[in-house]
Amino acid sequence: MIEVKNHITPAIYRRFCWFGVRYHNRKINRIVFVLCLLYLILGVFSTDIGSLIQAIVTDIIVAALMLSIYIVSISRMVKNFPQNNPMAADAIDIFSFDDERINIETSGELQNGTIEFSYDIFFNVYETKDSFYLYNSNLTAYLLPKSDFTQGTPEELRQLFQTKLATDKFKIYH
Repeated sequence: MIEVKNHITPAIYRRFCWFGVRYHNRKINRIVFVLCLLYLILGVFSTDIGSLIQAIVTDIIVAALMLSIYIVSISRMVKNFPQNNPMAADAIDIFSFDDERINIETSGELQNGTIEFSYDIFFNVYETKDSFYLYNSNLTAYLLPKSDFTQGTPEELRQLFQTKLATDKFKIYH
């Protein structure tokens, strides 16, 4: 059995938000890149050099604006984490993994309970050098820092995911 005792802090939530921007939300990043590239290509086909320079400058400005929006929105989400997510900020979760199921026991002032489910509930599972991200939908995930393991090891959990999940559902980013 593998067990992880987890309490979501603003620092852990910040890590989750940045992971989403960097790895999980790649479709949004690709769309922005394609739009900038399309604008640049249209500028290349114009007849004067001034339009090309304008297209390049506009692409740089749009990219900087998108990065700024990401940074500001994540900073606000992290700053407002305890107010916007009182149940998550209050709760302590204990995740138990065995060969057949996952058990999550939640205890806190605002919520208590236990849920149990199988491994096929996961949309995607990602491993980084310091955490596991267990997505049960495209937008929501459980974040398990590797430093929070109380029984078993991160390597054992990785092996369990590799045997229980389809190859395209488990990805490692180090």
